[in-house]
Amino acid sequence: MIQAKCIEKFRDKTGKIYGYKLTDLNNQTQDVKPENLKEAIRNKQIHVINLRLTSDNRLVDTNEKQLQNIEILGGAPKKVENGIKYDKKKRPYDAESYEEFISRLEIFLEKYLNLTEDMKFKTIIEKRYDEDKSFKAKCSHTGNFYYKNKIAYLELDIIIDKINNSGHFSLEIKETNGSILPLYGKSYALCIVNMKSDFIQMLKVAEDISHNLKSNINLK
Repeated sequence: MIQAKCIEKFRDKTGKIYGYKLTDLNNQTQDVKPENLKEAIRNKQIHVINLRLTSDNRLVDTNEKQLQNIEILGGAPKKVENGIKYDKKKRPYDAESYEEFISRLEIFLEKYLNLTEDMKFKTIIEKRYDEDKSFKAKCSHTGNFYYKNKIAYLELDIIIDKINNSGHFSLEIKETNGSILPLYGKSYALCIVNMKSDFIQMLKVAEDISHNLKSNINLK
């Protein structure tokens, strides 16, 4: 059975729903007609975690099942010492927008790397869409530090293309006044339609870069 989630409903001028946008566990999306979706649900060919087919053949919203049942799954494992430790109240993953995620991520990286006030991230470029002033792009740098005996800085870049549902995120260690090519870096192509999935992948990039940097950084 296909496991999917409804991420958008298409409505006409009267407010009537004429279609749904679904995403699966592999972040593949598909637009479907209501009648086709109802038939697939009825035949147990697909399970949509936030939609339910009623006895009178209506699709209605339903609460998503959350991983919060301690009786079934038990308590959380202890964080490994060399990992990034997150404040549960301010974890990047719990952000409600890309802009909020980046802001939280910068703070956690600063704490994990023990950056002093003058070495924390500073915004170099920030862009917003003209029509609604929503977040479009950002580039920020840390202050200088020594990385493998070279003076370097950490650069964060993110671009959000909401028109084409695409984007780009990267974290790179670059040599100050050196080559434009990074000394070490990772990037990820954003899919936009599944924000939480993007958050997970961006955190993986941050984990990789921060662990590499932690092993080779000299702040003096």
